[in-house]
Amino acid sequence: MAETATSNNTNTEHKSSTQQPPSLSQSLTNAIKLVESSPSDATEALIALQTNVANASIFSTSDTLQDVSTSTLTLLSIEHHLGVSYLNASTTSSVTRKKKVLRALELFHYYLRQLEQLGVLEDEKTILKEYHDILDSEEDNDDNDSSNNHNRKKGIMMTGAQIRESKIQRFRLKKQTNEELQHLQALQDRRNRLGLDDGEDLDGYDDESLQRNLALKVLKCCALESLEEIYSCNKEMEMIDMAIEMEKRREEMERHRGGTGVADGKPSMALPPGMTFPPQNSRSNQPMEVTRVTQDPTTGQLQFKKEQIRSNVFKPSWNQPTMSLAELGDIERAQAIERSERQKVAEADAKFAPRRYDELVRDGMEDNADLVDASAKLDREWDSFKDENPRGSGNKMGDRGDRNF
Repeated sequence: MAETATSNNTNTEHKSSTQQPPSLSQSLTNAIKLVESSPSDATEALIALQTNVANASIFSTSDTLQDVSTSTLTLLSIEHHLGVSYLNASTTSSVTRKKKVLRALELFHYYLRQLEQLGVLEDEKTILKEYHDILDSEEDNDDNDSSNNHNRKKGIMMTGAQIRESKIQRFRLKKQTNEELQHLQALQDRRNRLGLDDGEDLDGYDDESLQRNLALKVLKCCALESLEEIYSCNKEMEMIDMAIEMEKRREEMERHRGGTGVADGKPSMALPPGMTFPPQNSRSNQPMEVTRVTQDPTTGQLQFKKEQIRSNVFKPSWNQPTMSLAELGDIERAQAIERSERQKVAEADAKFAPRRYDELVRDGMEDNADLVDASAKLDREWDSFKDENPRGSGNKMGDRGDRNF
């Protein structure tokens, strides 16, 4: 019996020492932390988490918001964070970037569509209206693709006023949602500090309702971010398509530049008999060159215009900086110190400069005998000047002349 009890205690200690696998919510929190710093690791973690949620059948198409438990509400944002991780991932070509952007768009649409089906956005008329406008624009875009392939993005264009109004509404709604989320988080911290039970209310929320409202606010913030990302992805897709077209043209020019085609050495296209591409280093492949030879009137040295043009062809038209910001800061600091020293010397000299006696009394310098003597001389000169030039002895010719003018 003692041996059996000992073995049971050993098994219990072994089970308690074994680390339990993290929950789905904790795995989501850990993956979100990697979205900005390590997008590739975040993508792998979120894809694995998405698979686990699908295998566990946590959500179904017939569920409503009341059917989803509070602990699994945050798992609805997996697709949103996965789309953000796809956008943050680095790529080496425009084609790869296009695939990632398209995949991110699919995930953002799936996330918003899932929230709409569950009724999470039932009270958010602004978000639903904007999302439906995006869907209508994409439907118009598909119609334009079938009727006119050259006008691919016509259906998604909006006026400047509409774009500005949409951004303002999203900004205000996002600010309001963040403030409400911060208020709920402050209530949660307050509950933890007070050590309240789950059933006790605080500002009208028990623990269950507080956690549920927190999760819903997080989903709402993610919905607003998904809308912004959809707009950004649509704009980026236009630039990616242009970049792919430019890359195709560049490859076409490179393939036809030599005679052998692409880098594998195979001919790029069949040529008629007797016709060949000019060699790559041929003069016919280079632009026409003009050399203008002039003579400097001062030194008599010959000047070649072609060399000057080639040397300055990539030179900017504006003057370049001659020093760094740090060097400029050191110079200005030295000049400021020098000005400060000069100002101190000037103030010291002005302090002992002779002036009227009442000014000496005002400055507290009446005890300096030399300065008092110099100031007395200055006062006598001023009194002599006033005696020689009494008040009102200026121009007396103002009364002469015709008074009618």
